[in-house]
Amino acid sequence: MSPLSSVPSVGGAISQKNALPIVTENLRFWVDADNNDIGHSGTYMYNQVKGPQAGTNNYRIYCPNAPSYNYQATLDGRTVSYWDFDGTNDYGYADDGDEYSDLDLSDAYNGTNGDFTIEYWVRSDINLYNTLRFPLARWSGNNNDQRSFLFGFESNQYEGMLWRNASNSWHRTYITTTNSLATFAKDVWHHYVWSFRKMDPDNFPYCRSVIYWNGALPPGSYSTNPFTGWNNLAPHDGGSRGLYVGTPWSYDWCWDGQMSILRLYNGKALTANEVKRNYNADAAKFGLTPI
Repeated sequence: MSPLSSVPSVGGAISQKNALPIVTENLRFWVDADNNDIGHSGTYMYNQVKGPQAGTNNYRIYCPNAPSYNYQATLDGRTVSYWDFDGTNDYGYADDGDEYSDLDLSDAYNGTNGDFTIEYWVRSDINLYNTLRFPLARWSGNNNDQRSFLFGFESNQYEGMLWRNASNSWHRTYITTTNSLATFAKDVWHHYVWSFRKMDPDNFPYCRSVIYWNGALPPGSYSTNPFTGWNNLAPHDGGSRGLYVGTPWSYDWCWDGQMSILRLYNGKALTANEVKRNYNADAAKFGLTPI
């Protein structure tokens, strides 16, 4: 089977220089600042799975408070493309990316309902410990039905958090600064991945929720990653709340730094080897060493 078999064949949709190495099965959302031929700007971040300048029904990110778009710019002595979020009020959201869409993590278009992976390459202008920053989320601060997930940083934790509306509760898989300060460092590029499997066949019938950093498990010892406490439960769909980039809710949570790549797999939890594969596909251009 072709590694691109699950991605629509749209001319210009995927840059061949980095399409083949990454996992494409059940890849539903993919924004890469390097691929400006599909029309990226500060106002629009286009989902290249759907093609050049795909419209509102294809989950483009619309940014009413636009980050600056920098194509092939010099940063830290290397050439890289990115959106620069000011940490004050820059944000965007996926058009038509609410419940029943491909970005509804409780209902997969293909694959296993409730399984998903969220992946991004980011660089922070501030230290990520003792802060509250969520680069990607579907979350409302005051409406339980509009909560699905948060993926980012809270206090001294790097975490992925899922909402279960039926019990008015969430689960959190995380590491802390006591496990790894490097995971929270500013002024360097990081590869963050959260892989969630609703039911782990090796630990039936419990879930497996695990976060990765730079292609592997973060350094240190911890008992909170992976999280295995849910019994065959999918995340809440998030209701009418869409997928937000930059901040999910409050300007106090705004991302302060750069984003280059965002990917979301719906219906597939990447394995450790697949996370490593994706990291290795992009590591060099961010000044990091493949593993």
